[in-house]
Amino acid sequence: MITGTSTSGIIAAGLSTPHHEYPDSTPKFLALELLDSYQDKTKKLFNINIEWKSKAKYTNEDRSNLFKEYFGQIKLSHALTELVIPAINEANSQSVYLFTRNDARNDELKNDTFVNTLMAATSIPTFSSPYEIKHKGLFLDGGMQINNPAMTSFSEAIRYKVASEKIFILSLGTGSYIPNPSNPVLYRDQLFWPSNQFNILYDENEIDRQMYAMLENKYQ
Repeated sequence: MITGTSTSGIIAAGLSTPHHEYPDSTPKFLALELLDSYQDKTKKLFNINIEWKSKAKYTNEDRSNLFKEYFGQIKLSHALTELVIPAINEANSQSVYLFTRNDARNDELKNDTFVNTLMAATSIPTFSSPYEIKHKGLFLDGGMQINNPAMTSFSEAIRYKVASEKIFILSLGTGSYIPNPSNPVLYRDQLFWPSNQFNILYDENEIDRQMYAMLENKYQ
């Protein structure tokens, strides 16, 4: 399973995109290709809106065009692995909407394109306008509620009837810095919490703490 919040959803989707010649086994993009594209084309994601003082700071057009260039008409059901990308439905900003391969394969109404999924999941308030998906409403960036998606990934795996003792989570770009990832328990009560408690969101710290408590060295 790959889970990505906000712009990390772009990387998650990229790693799950099937190659047109080997759609059942091979990803279209290598991780390094995604990283290079992510860094090189970031400016395209944020084409400034000159009227941003009264509207969203950036337009959605370049972001949409870039997603279409990379993902075309690929849908969630086509993903090579279980895929989870959170977003917020504006009608209920306290509730998280999950775009998942599992749901897409069980309900065609939830089988959104990667383009719609990523447009919804990366619509950062004040920077871009909410993104509308027909019959589903307006969506906002998933990072508003889930900045560290580790617990979401765990919960989804349990929902898919995976035994908890078989779950291992590798968290990249969220949570704490662990000097020795092979033994994170050694550092759980040291270094990070005392010196960084005011530097990141409380909920991200709390999720990180909970995941270490639940999985210990199976959470890195």
